[in-house]
Amino acid sequence: MPIQLKVSGDPRRPAEIRKYQRPKVNLDEQPPDMFLLMALALGLVSLVFKAKMPAWGSLLLCLCAVANGKAGHSDFKQYVSSLTFSIFGLVSSYIVPMRQRLAAAGGSDGGAS
Repeated sequence: MPIQLKVSGDPRRPAEIRKYQRPKVNLDEQPPDMFLLMALALGLVSLVFKAKMPAWGSLLLCLCAVANGKAGHSDFKQYVSSLTFSIFGLVSSYIVPMRQRLAAAGGSDGGAS
């Protein structure tokens, strides 16, 4: 014969239940996102040296920052500036050398026919 225990009431304390309130966040006082800061630095390196690897690293870090960002805790301007530098780094490392090769292959007469 099983023994049945009778529980008289809820063991939790309903008087001590408090609703969660999210802490207020000031965007001006918060430290910068390290993914975005490194993406910006690598984007600048790829622009200056026209290197492909820092440009791809910058784009990857931008995507990581977007994936790990917390809603309401980030500044949209940081995302835009880092993404802009990473895309311009990719453009400068791929498109500009291709145009220079095409101009050099066109001949030494400067394109005049």
